[in-house]
Amino acid sequence: MLRLTPLRKDDLIGEQTDLYAASSESPLDAVSRLHWNEKGEVRGPLTVLLRHPASGRPLQELATVLRFSGLLSDGAREAVVLVVAAHWGDATSGGRTSPSPAARG
Repeated sequence: MLRLTPLRKDDLIGEQTDLYAASSESPLDAVSRLHWNEKGEVRGPLTVLLRHPASGRPLQELATVLRFSGLLSDGAREAVVLVVAAHWGDATSGGRTSPSPAARG
C-alpha cells in the first residue's frame, strides 16, 4: 500500500531537482539509478526527502555524516545498510550504496 503518490524523475522541479542531483553525487549513493524503480518513480527514503527539499537536504547531509564519520565499525555500518535495504526491498543493489569494507581495503 502506497502512502504517498509516487514522484517521477521527470516531474521534479526546482529545489527537488537540485536535491536529487546532490544526493546522486553524495557518497551515500554513488549510483543514482538506485533511487528509481523500473517505472521511473522515486523509491526509498528519497521519496520523503524530495517532498520537502528544505528539510531533505540537511537530513541527507546528516545521513552522510552519520554513515561516514560515525563511531560504528565498518562491519556494524554495513549491517545497518543491509537492514535498511531489506526494509525498503532493495534487491537491485544488494543493499550496497558504497563500496563494502572489504572492497575499500
